[in-house]
Amino acid sequence: MLSWLRLLAYNLLALVRTHLPTRDKRPQSFARTMEVLYQGLLGLAVLPESLATLA
Repeated sequence: MLSWLRLLAYNLLALVRTHLPTRDKRPQSFARTMEVLYQGLLGLAVLPESLATLA
């Protein structure tokens, strides 16, 4: 089970990395990709709470 989750995480990381803007015609580093993905997931986690306070 854990190997499947790891495989899905690596595939998600590679997918996000391909859609990030390039730097000097080279793809972004995996560290930067993980940071962007982490920030995006945090934004999705906070979004429902912030929408609930507006209602």
